[in-house]
Amino acid sequence: MSTDIRLTGILKQLRLPTVLSNYQKLAMEAEQNGQKYGEYLLALLELALLESEANQRELNSRKYRISEARFPMLRTMEEYDFGAIASLNQSKVLQLSKGEYIPKHENIALIGGIGTGHILLIRIVSLPAGV
Repeated sequence: MSTDIRLTGILKQLRLPTVLSNYQKLAMEAEQNGQKYGEYLLALLELALLESEANQRELNSRKYRISEARFPMLRTMEEYDFGAIASLNQSKVLQLSKGEYIPKHENIALIGGIGTGHILLIRIVSLPAGV
């Protein structure tokens, strides 16, 4: 089994997509520059850190949580028709969609009759939480 195939499998298993997407390019540069293995590995891992595996993992985790919420449709605030409900406080809904209530550990509740879109709005304002 070739080294590239084995390395690709291991990096996927370790969930290191930044390293996976950059190791070959950096290996070629290291070979051309006569870099020692330790220097190459350090450069690769520093790049992974700069590219932030942690951020990528958080993004993937958030996508997973959203998919696990099993919303029938994923909608955004831009798609919502604020004209449908005249009494709806648009600025308050936009503020909630920023997710500022999350670090404060505040609860939110939207109440409305059938067909008013309150459930859709709850889905939209819950997206910053990565629900």
